[in-house]
Amino acid sequence: MNSTFTPLSSSPAPLSLLSDGDAATVFSFTAARRSRMSVAEAEVEAAYVEARQVAERRTELEVAFDRARAEGDEFAEMRALQAAKDFDLAHPSRDPLFEQLHAAQMYGQPAGVAA
Repeated sequence: MNSTFTPLSSSPAPLSLLSDGDAATVFSFTAARRSRMSVAEAEVEAAYVEARQVAERRTELEVAFDRARAEGDEFAEMRALQAAKDFDLAHPSRDPLFEQLHAAQMYGQPAGVAA
């Protein structure tokens, strides 16, 4: 991260200066875990967390769409479809959410039920 940093003196910086993230950590467990985690492991964990958040958001949109259909609220249904379209643009996949919700709208299946 600081690959362009050039120290003012020729002696290397003390290790404590390079570890302030651990010192700033509130929980000792987290600091200990960070000290044992490699960059590759951190990247894998970050990808897992992001994938879980994307899946949770997708589920929230499906539930909002199903709720709008159940209540007969066409405006909320259209807002959910637009949100699904935005979601698909932000998170492209082989199973677009908009197509799933639109098919449910056209053919009467709840969005969370596989046909």
